[in-house]
Amino acid sequence: MSENIADWLVPLVATLLGVLGALGLSLIPLRAWTLLVKHRIWYPVSRHPGQLALGLLALGGIVVATAAAVETLPRVHNCLMDMYCGPNKGSGMIALAILGIAVGIQELVWLLAGFGQHVVKRHAI
Repeated sequence: MSENIADWLVPLVATLLGVLGALGLSLIPLRAWTLLVKHRIWYPVSRHPGQLALGLLALGGIVVATAAAVETLPRVHNCLMDMYCGPNKGSGMIALAILGIAVGIQELVWLLAGFGQHVVKRHAI
């Protein structure tokens, strides 16, 4: 049983990031709609400068994830629709994993902005 940890950990992480990238197809528009239409992160965004800064931070995360999606989704589409996907059979999953990293960053920023919004709301007079 001299199995190297990288033999199973790297494909597992790549698969999980790919699944997160696939979920990003729903998460990116959902977060954008929540912020831009409903004007909320965890709570409604007020005109308080701290709240506005946190709203801009959350918007920055959405912009980064959207930019990554614009770059990687055509590659995923080509992998699904064409005969040739890339140099290896995992090229489509690698593209989804790249999107998964961007979605993970977006969700981390969203979480931090929501926590910051909670702190600002608690300490606002």
